[in-house]
Amino acid sequence: MVGILGGPVGMAVGMASGSLGGAVSDMSQMGIDLEFLDDVSRVLTPGKAAVVASIDEYWTIPLDTSMEPLGGTVFRKLRTEVIDDQLDREIRETQAELQALEEEFNAAAAEQKAKLQAKIDATRSKLQSKIDAANKWVEDTNRQYQDKVNLLQEQAKIANDRRKAQIEKQIAEIQSDVAQRQEKLKQASTLAKEALTV
Repeated sequence: MVGILGGPVGMAVGMASGSLGGAVSDMSQMGIDLEFLDDVSRVLTPGKAAVVASIDEYWTIPLDTSMEPLGGTVFRKLRTEVIDDQLDREIRETQAELQALEEEFNAAAAEQKAKLQAKIDATRSKLQSKIDAANKWVEDTNRQYQDKVNLLQEQAKIANDRRKAQIEKQIAEIQSDVAQRQEKLKQASTLAKEALTV
């Protein structure tokens, strides 16, 4: 991560040491994308330090106001958005790869078909595993979101009217977010399943 934050020179060092690809992959798994790193690298100049944390935050003002007098800058990135986009992209890319192989198979000479069929079978298997991973991710995150909603509903029972309204708004936002995420991955999975049944 430090190499990537170092800009082109840091990235060159990372590539030379062979660690950049692994670092980018690791950060992608953690839900950190390159755009986020680019934003941070503009602020994280020599002599400054960074703290990276994965937290649930129901109210952003306390942290922001605490950091301002210290000269700190807070960057936020929703981990679920990054992983949703990654899963969606991987499904669509694998589906396109399968379609290209099938078109190649249809145009290939008889002696090439067995080799292409093996590639098609492997790609179909890869696509199914991407669909399964997306479905599991949706189930896991939905469970986490439901836990958050349950916690917020418990807090609402003892909250004053003002705080109760804030909590209800937050619950509505969570439910809307879950519905949008489900729809996006559902569309990608449906198209991929159709490709598998052809």
